[in-house]
Amino acid sequence: MLSRQARIVELVSLGARVPIYRLLERATFRAETTAMLGHVFEDVLKELRLVNRQDPVTELIAEKLIELASAGERDPLRLKQKTLEAVRGSGPGR
Repeated sequence: MLSRQARIVELVSLGARVPIYRLLERATFRAETTAMLGHVFEDVLKELRLVNRQDPVTELIAEKLIELASAGERDPLRLKQKTLEAVRGSGPGR
């Protein structure tokens, strides 16, 4: 089993293929938050049935997740819900 830090390094190395890990390289989140965001990102893609990690929508999803986390949200379920609402256009004020 990989240590938490080794797992983060492994995930970030996927950045060329998976947008969130590339974008997270520029962010200043703790390792635990980075790992959690990666899991939420994958959950959102699964829910939307997006399998092509090169699809431009995946980058928009990654950007939204990072935006929400940068604003202080840390609950994985709320992050997922808010990201799905934003992507589907059903968020507050829509």
